[in-house]
Amino acid sequence: MRYLTPLLLLLTLTGCSGSLLQRDPTVYEFYRLDTQKLRMCQGLSGGCLDLSLIAFGGENRPAIERAFNAKIAGPNYPLSLARMLLNPPGGEYQTKVIDENGRYYQLPGNAQTDATWQALQRSFDTLYDTPRD
Repeated sequence: MRYLTPLLLLLTLTGCSGSLLQRDPTVYEFYRLDTQKLRMCQGLSGGCLDLSLIAFGGENRPAIERAFNAKIAGPNYPLSLARMLLNPPGGEYQTKVIDENGRYYQLPGNAQTDATWQALQRSFDTLYDTPRD
């Protein structure tokens, strides 16, 4: 019995930690940009989208360009988009390095980053013929 109580407590706490993260509204207040894999993720969640989707979703590019008031230049659209996210042309926001290697950046949730996420999501849905909620 002496060992059973701490074990049950440990199982209860670890079992709840994942659901607490999902219920935490701050999880989606920012985006993470992986500059090595060129992926954008929603906050601390595992929801990530490749910036390469913008190369296939040309019809969704104008929404991002309007939000930033700048063009995403080819031929390397994903890299151009990453640069735009890291250094917004109008200086609308500041990015923050969130790891010691400079690979991951935190981007605030705002009109520009939200428009980017939505355009990437639309491109993903179109490419993989995924029904939207």
